[in-house]
Amino acid sequence: MLEVENFWGENKKYKRLLRHVSAALGSAKDGNPVHPFDIEMTRIFPRHHNCPQHCHPHMDEFFIITEGEGIMYRRDEEFVIKAGDCFYQPKGTFHRMFNTSETDFLVFFIIANEVDDPRAEILKF
Repeated sequence: MLEVENFWGENKKYKRLLRHVSAALGSAKDGNPVHPFDIEMTRIFPRHHNCPQHCHPHMDEFFIITEGEGIMYRRDEEFVIKAGDCFYQPKGTFHRMFNTSETDFLVFFIIANEVDDPRAEILKF
């Protein structure tokens, strides 16, 4: 399964490694998905965010934290997250994560209904 570097933003503020588990299992992005949901493994580098605050208007997400510690930002709230935590992210809810570790990756899986939605909304900071 290919791991893809995803470094972007001003001064590479967003730094993560992605593995698309569903694609490795044969899921398709051609409008005819093999699986009813998408699974992605993400590793956030120490002291980095995974992405800007954003929402998916048509996609729910379920997160499983497998390694590390960090902060989940949801709307105007902050939640400490750590290995073993699971949580649901309803569609239309702005969110992002930050890895609070100085040395270790924050690793999580996202399980989401497979929706190709280019209209994800991003908040500018």
